[in-house]
Amino acid sequence: MPMVHEDEGTPLLAKKIASTLPKFQLFILLWVQLAEPITSQVIYPFINNLVAELPITGGDEAKVGYYAGLIESLFFVTEAFTVLQWSRYSDHVGRKPIILTGLFGLSLSMISFGISKSFWGRCLAGLLNGNVGVLKSMMGELTDSSNIAQGMALLPVTVKFDDAQPSTPDEDGSSTPRPKAGPLPLKEVLTPRVIIAMVNYASLAFLDIALRALQPLFYTSKIQYGGLGFTPAIVGMCLGAFSILSGLYQAFVFPPVYARLGTKRVFVASVLTFVPMFALFPLMNLAARRGGVGAVTWVELALQMVLYVIMDMGFSCALIYVRSAAPNRRSLGATNGLAQTSVSVVRSIGPIASTSLYAVSLEKNIAGGWFVYIVLVLVSGLALFATVYLPKTLWEQAEEEAE
Repeated sequence: MPMVHEDEGTPLLAKKIASTLPKFQLFILLWVQLAEPITSQVIYPFINNLVAELPITGGDEAKVGYYAGLIESLFFVTEAFTVLQWSRYSDHVGRKPIILTGLFGLSLSMISFGISKSFWGRCLAGLLNGNVGVLKSMMGELTDSSNIAQGMALLPVTVKFDDAQPSTPDEDGSSTPRPKAGPLPLKEVLTPRVIIAMVNYASLAFLDIALRALQPLFYTSKIQYGGLGFTPAIVGMCLGAFSILSGLYQAFVFPPVYARLGTKRVFVASVLTFVPMFALFPLMNLAARRGGVGAVTWVELALQMVLYVIMDMGFSCALIYVRSAAPNRRSLGATNGLAQTSVSVVRSIGPIASTSLYAVSLEKNIAGGWFVYIVLVLVSGLALFATVYLPKTLWEQAEEEAE
């Protein structure tokens, strides 16, 4: 008989029946959420080839990483300046106006990037992307402790707006307007447990964006420059396969795994996968140098893909920790805004840091050109250390029991 982990919040006398997820609201929410990853990552398959064809590198392929990382980071740099303000504002005026503003901004920015000769189109995408923290707040409002794993698992796979005031589910599953009392001041939201959740979420996000920035650069770089020499079409197929597998795994495998192992164990396992994932980059290049991109290289790439799918479970756990760390439901917007700001900051650093390290490693031939992977494995160790401070029992559930 499978054991139920302690952070599932199961009462000792009677098992709490999971509430039914509001499917239509979730469908709308996930459809809106889809816009953010598409606009932030659509350039990944071709950005390195685009930079290589521009005169800024002087024909030196080893320098592509510097400029590709800069362009990839701009989205998250500008997002970091505004996401907290959007999230806090949504606590006062409601979620719908902010979401509509964000969608309009993303549409405008994509058109701007296609016709622009400067970086402003890319900056505009992050500046007006108010959806990120707000959507996570709405997911927290649509779920409770009995079904949060199923709800949060759907966010990485990527609501009925009846009123400008956000609503919260009652005990019987109905939806009633949120109390009119205002959210807590920001200094009262920034509690130790919110900081712990933010640090762990940000560390996972940094490693993830560093890996995702390296993947297209590694795939498109010539074998003698430490890569695999793939075309943009093959890169797009590889990245697409990652996303499809991860989405299916999150939707169908994560909830039962979470129910059996609990939040902390799943999150720690997620962070652990970064060590072999970064180690597989030089191993793939070694195999390609010896016999071209053959069966061994593809097996190693497939293994990295499987590890990445497992790693992606960590984001659902991070969102669960952030939701449970919020002082109360009225401060979900501010809490998610703080968490998303920290994530946006590290995501603005990750691409340019990892791709620049890649370029420096090749130019200076540090550790055979593989210095970047050594550094990122060490950073993975620091992220693993940060998980020590995460509780086994979710904070919110302890409060609910106390009530």
